Amino acid sequence: EVSPEEKGQKVKLGPPSMMVGDGANDIVALAEASVGVAVHGGMEISLKAADIFITTPGLKPLVQLKYLSLETMKVIYRNFRFSLFYNSVGAIAAMAGFINPFIAALLMPASAATVFLSSIAGTRRMRRMLRELSISL
Repeated sequence: EVSPEEKGQKVKLGPPSMMVGDGANDIVALAEASVGVAVHGGMEISLKAADIFITTPGLKPLVQLKYLSLETMKVIYRNFRFSLFYNSVGAIAAMAGFINPFIAALLMPASAATVFLSSIAGTRRMRRMLRELSISL
């Protein structure tokens, strides 16, 4: 019993949130939310305002989506910690004279490649789950 504009205002003024909607009356709120999710069976116009479209009916995909977001953050934090450690050790070793600064600079692409490969490995399970759920990002 809230107008589309009121929904949008509540989402906009509230804390960061995920809006789940399926109709034309949800478009403003889907666009204003931190993450807008249009669901199976909804109006096509709601798809344009949403960040994510879930084609599988029911609530299970929303639970899976939350799991996917948590797993994504784990991969990001793991890669950040790895990169911070790797680069700190390299910089300290170069400043202390244990390795030549030129060698330390050459090792930087190795650090980036390792983080990249870690991301691919860490998201393999998530990509499989996205395919199973028919979620479009």
